[in-house]
Amino acid sequence: MNWGMEVLSPASYLSNASWLIDESKSSTKWTHAENKMFEDALAVYDKDTPDRWHKVAAMIPGKTVGDVIRHYKELEDDVSSIRSRARAYPWLRQHQYLSFHIGVG
Repeated sequence: MNWGMEVLSPASYLSNASWLIDESKSSTKWTHAENKMFEDALAVYDKDTPDRWHKVAAMIPGKTVGDVIRHYKELEDDVSSIRSRARAYPWLRQHQYLSFHIGVG
């Protein structure tokens, strides 16, 4: 299983940008259940799927195309931030591993 994240290129979501017209810029809250549906949808629709974001949004009740793109981008930014901290502070990786796997810290 590949847990890497692809770079979100404009072409992946701007081929049909009509959803942008009424799209709110406010962020929506995501529940644990919605996050699970999001993960499942990403597993079904990979980066090469035409209209991927429309299909992902359709699998998550109450979420728009803009919501899922924004959520993906936020997660992508979080992963980048975590990776950059891990490179800057190598000891942090060991601490995070211990905290997650055996409850230390």
